[in-house]
Amino acid sequence: MKIDMMNNMKRYFVIFLFASMWFSTYGGLVKRLADTKLINSGKFFVDVQAEKEKQLKELQNELATLTKSEKAVFEEINRHIEGTKNLSASVERELIKNPDDDYLNKKLAILKETYQVLKETQRAREELISFITNFIKELKKFLDDPDFSKFKKEYKLQERLYYSFEDLQKLHETILDQEGLVTQLVDRQKNVRAEYESQKHTIAANKQEYEKRKQKLREIASIPLENFGFGMDVQQETDLLELEEQLYRLTETLNEVDLKEVTYRISFVELQLFIAKAQLDMLKDHLRAIKPSIRVSEADVAFAKDELIKEQQEYFSRKEMIRQEREKTSKQKKAREKELTQLAKRLNIELGREVDEWSKEPKLTVPSYLSLAQVGVLNSYLRALNKEIELLDAQIALEDEKLNYQSLRTKSKETYYKIAGRKFVSEEDITQERKKYETQKEKAKALRLVYREKINAIANLLNQLKKVLDNIKDLHQNAREKKAIIFKANIREYNRFEEFLNRAEGYVKKQIDTLTKLTSAYSAIIAEIKSTIRLIDFVIGELQSSTIWYRPEYAITWQGVKNIIPDALAFLKDTRLYIMRFNPGIFIGNIKEFFSDPFKVFVLTLKLLVWIISLLLLRWHQQTITNLLFSKSLKYGGLLRVIGFLCAAILRFIGTHVVGVILWIIGWLLLQIAPDPYLYILFYLLSIPYLLYFSYRFMRFIMQLNRQYNYVLLAQDFQRRFYLIISTLLYATIIIFFFRQSFTLSSYYRSELPRILLAVNFIIFQISLIFLITKEQILSIISQKTDFWRWVRSQVDTYYYLLLVFVIAIIVMSNPYVGFGRLVLYLLSSLVYTALFVKGLVWVHDIFKRAVSYIFFISDDPVTRERFTYAKTWFGLLITASFLIFGFIGFIVIAKIWGWPIGFNDIIGLLNTELLQKGTKHPITTLSLLEIIGFVLAGFVIAYALNKFVLDKIFDLLLVDTGVQHTVTRLIQYCVIIIAVFIGFQNVGLGQLIGVLIGALAVGIGFYIKDPISDLVAYFIILVQRPIKIGDYVQIDPDTTGVVRKITARSVIIRKKNSSTLVVPNSYVISRSIENWNYVRNFIAFNDINLTVIYKSDPLQTKEILLHV
Repeated sequence: MKIDMMNNMKRYFVIFLFASMWFSTYGGLVKRLADTKLINSGKFFVDVQAEKEKQLKELQNELATLTKSEKAVFEEINRHIEGTKNLSASVERELIKNPDDDYLNKKLAILKETYQVLKETQRAREELISFITNFIKELKKFLDDPDFSKFKKEYKLQERLYYSFEDLQKLHETILDQEGLVTQLVDRQKNVRAEYESQKHTIAANKQEYEKRKQKLREIASIPLENFGFGMDVQQETDLLELEEQLYRLTETLNEVDLKEVTYRISFVELQLFIAKAQLDMLKDHLRAIKPSIRVSEADVAFAKDELIKEQQEYFSRKEMIRQEREKTSKQKKAREKELTQLAKRLNIELGREVDEWSKEPKLTVPSYLSLAQVGVLNSYLRALNKEIELLDAQIALEDEKLNYQSLRTKSKETYYKIAGRKFVSEEDITQERKKYETQKEKAKALRLVYREKINAIANLLNQLKKVLDNIKDLHQNAREKKAIIFKANIREYNRFEEFLNRAEGYVKKQIDTLTKLTSAYSAIIAEIKSTIRLIDFVIGELQSSTIWYRPEYAITWQGVKNIIPDALAFLKDTRLYIMRFNPGIFIGNIKEFFSDPFKVFVLTLKLLVWIISLLLLRWHQQTITNLLFSKSLKYGGLLRVIGFLCAAILRFIGTHVVGVILWIIGWLLLQIAPDPYLYILFYLLSIPYLLYFSYRFMRFIMQLNRQYNYVLLAQDFQRRFYLIISTLLYATIIIFFFRQSFTLSSYYRSELPRILLAVNFIIFQISLIFLITKEQILSIISQKTDFWRWVRSQVDTYYYLLLVFVIAIIVMSNPYVGFGRLVLYLLSSLVYTALFVKGLVWVHDIFKRAVSYIFFISDDPVTRERFTYAKTWFGLLITASFLIFGFIGFIVIAKIWGWPIGFNDIIGLLNTELLQKGTKHPITTLSLLEIIGFVLAGFVIAYALNKFVLDKIFDLLLVDTGVQHTVTRLIQYCVIIIAVFIGFQNVGLGQLIGVLIGALAVGIGFYIKDPISDLVAYFIILVQRPIKIGDYVQIDPDTTGVVRKITARSVIIRKKNSSTLVVPNSYVISRSIENWNYVRNFIAFNDINLTVIYKSDPLQTKEILLHV
């Protein structure tokens, strides 16, 4: 039974392992499907809706209380304000008589501050009522439409059969806007929470100050009058302290109102953030849902291009109108520039900054004032024309950006058509397309930065123009004041001067107006560039999502990984600072505030009692419950036994350590008294060592219980492995979970550390499951019934640890937060397809090889014979050629499997890659080398055909001597091959290299191969002089005698009488005197004659007959 249970556990572990691996790859999809199902079922916001309804009732009650008491409170505050005003007026009257009275000055300061606090309290209560009213409206708006039907209708999120590319693009822009809103709300939430903490610290500080004042008041009251000293008397000091005490109470009331408002603002921002996130999720879900329904056809792309052509025509028309206007203004500018230069020269006024800013001081003469005004007004007019030209240029740039956006939109539609229709051939094509868009994006960003700098420059220029207007007004005022002195007898000139100034002021105002329009134009350009960047990001995202390198948006980034240590250190540093700056006053205030609400105290007490009573009951009845569970679980086998045993073990452990469990639960529940996030953080951090200790005791308890019950849960040889792995998993989970929870409560909203910790925890869990399964358990699962499974088992046995590393790598890469699931799936599928294809290709090649063998060989069991001469050679050549062809086909197909499809043009381009002599007219390429090799092979074929079908026929007719036949055949063969080599080099344009190659070979390797060269030269001498020929019986030295059987380029083959063969170098043959019995015609030497006799013949008699012959 124990063996069966262990086998079942093995199967459960394997099934659970593969399920967890599958979930790591498709967990995000399952999550989305689950969310979609919940939304469609109408149960998505059930808990939230109930919570918001409760919050609405609380707000309505609060608003009713505030409204009911508003009139009385308002009258009370007004009464205090009037009293404070009257008292302040009385003190001010006394101060007129005694301005240096310290008591009266301090009293007046306190009264003024009291008056200000009362006014602030009145304003704060009005704002609180207004805020609660708005909050109630938002809550009602949410509760009236909890499933966001209006939002869906507004953004057309209803299901349709067909969606266009424009719908997809618009939805993407809406998602970007919504993401921006969520980011703003997260920052606002962070700021409001910081304001809440600051407000609490302010209240605590005021309270401490108030306690000090009260203590001082008590001390003053205890001092005898005769010991009080100089300065203010006891009554005055007491009066001031009482006013300060009153001021504190009023300030405390104000702070409480402000704190209440901040509290409601936190809830309000949380509501807005919740709604924004929910709407963002809806938009993203809708985007995922409609993507398969997006239809972009070739006709849509063609229609978009036609529309772009129309838009271009309108663009050119508008641009031409603006250009003509600019040209007209430019002509006016040039004419005015010339006029201004002549006028300034004639009136002897230097143009520059003083004239531009109207800061030049005229002399106290009429001509000086008129000259400055005349030059200044013309200069102002010229500067106004410059601004108009800049505005026209901005309008042209705006038209350019609009057309650029339309062009990009058409191009993006074409790109999406390629993505949807899978028109991109390879990943490289997608990468190149993405790089084009990224280049455009960088240009757009740089251009946006330029226009932002221009807007900043315009802001500075507007400030300067305001100063210019002030300078013109000052000059006008100056002339008006000195009119009686300077323009006393020149009223007509004064009127001209005023006219010039009024015109100049109009021109400056025109510049301001033009600059305002220019700012609007630049802002419109920036908006167009922003739309362009958004469109580019959308297309880049679509291109990225179509590649194997696509990662989900929630995947961990490399920057997040690099920030792990800085984020953790910053978190620990902030926690340490909180501990050092812990304010007991705030903590005590929170406790008092909690206990001031009876309902909260009742709920907390009830929770404590329920937990404590439940755990104590478990402690008292644990023996009965666990014994029952143990007895029942032992009656069953398999999974039920395991579950029952574990439940009993957990209950017994909790009952044994009930005090420690109760203490931890009490600590967790008591945190509700003072809802400070850092108290939760400290509790979670301190819980880590506490729970690690309990985990250690729990694992020891499980092992001991397993031994006690005769290894009913775990086999003896498996227990230690289980203990080590599960303990490690448990410790890691506790550390990661509680550290993550504490980090999440801090203000690091944009840190990726929580996601990283979650991913690490899940990866550790999966790896632990893998390590729980031993090599022997895996092998025991694999069947041995067929040869294939036996082969699989042997491979797993041999490469187990390599496969283990491979599986762990797959788990890590496939984790949703790592985000390389698509890449892993691509690699695995490609490996499988490659293995299957290679196996199939090898099988086809084996079939081809067996089929060809029947052509070249005859099989007579047990002997295989050649069908014709050189059959083995031709068979080897054919098999080699077929291997190369099959390998080439395999290379092309495997390249296509791995996303690198190779076509004919790609192969030609690869063959034409320059290897040597790059950049010359005739570079050496792979194709040229193959052509040369082809010509050489053709030379061999032609030489063989010439010898076989021409020379052999001639020799048969003319009865040519055998030696002559051999000589002529060899010479013609070498000549044909050499000619083929020459033609090959010449065909690829490398004919000039033949002489160089021959010279290099002769000089470079001549010394090292002088003996082979000597033999080769001797070979040609033998062929020409013919001292020996095939068939001659020769003697070169006493040990070298026999019949010449073959003459090669290196040696002469001689057959001796005893049928042994001698290989004699050609150089040795021509350097010795040769005795040749066949050199003259009257002596004939025959080749060896083979005779066959039957086995029953007498050997001695056969030899005697042969010698006699």
